[in-house]
Amino acid sequence: MEKIIKHSTIHSGGFIPGPVWLIGTQNEDGSHNLSTITWVSYLAGPPECMIVSMQARKTKENILRTKEFTANLCNTGMARLADYVGMFSGKDTQKDAVPYDYSWGEKVQAPVLDASPCVIECTVVKTDVIGDTHVFIAQIVNQQIDAQFGRPDDDSGEAYIRWLNANDIHNVDPLLYTWKYYRIGEKIGNLGELYVKPD
Repeated sequence: MEKIIKHSTIHSGGFIPGPVWLIGTQNEDGSHNLSTITWVSYLAGPPECMIVSMQARKTKENILRTKEFTANLCNTGMARLADYVGMFSGKDTQKDAVPYDYSWGEKVQAPVLDASPCVIECTVVKTDVIGDTHVFIAQIVNQQIDAQFGRPDDDSGEAYIRWLNANDIHNVDPLLYTWKYYRIGEKIGNLGELYVKPD
């Protein structure tokens, strides 16, 4: 592989791409709230958890109060909604200028977006504060996945791997962000196919 010449920079984050999620919470008055977040990751556990980081937002206040939220994965068809929600604060407006439909979670009292292909319902088990950022580690208590992808044959790890291999992220069409919005590109191989063991 060719060596890449690099320069140091003070700021970071601009070259760390991530999928776009709409984090759903319930406001104090019982209404729903959404926030666009890309600082989201997965923790295998057990228990399986999501890690969500955010700074000063109405969503953060709601999570601190209720200890629960939904993570709604955005596909490219949701790009306008994600961009709109990310540009405005729930403290200032209900953020309903871009239409969308939702229901409430099966395990948590937080919104599940009808258009999202993958919604993860979470309850917070740990909160850390780093500077101005709150980091929520939240147990996954339910996942709602587009029915076109089917489901594993049973609860075993082997069945789960078979199910993952049978599906393709291109069919999810996730919205990606790194200071600009993107869609996923070309598939270059399956796990284990890109490495050829030497003799």
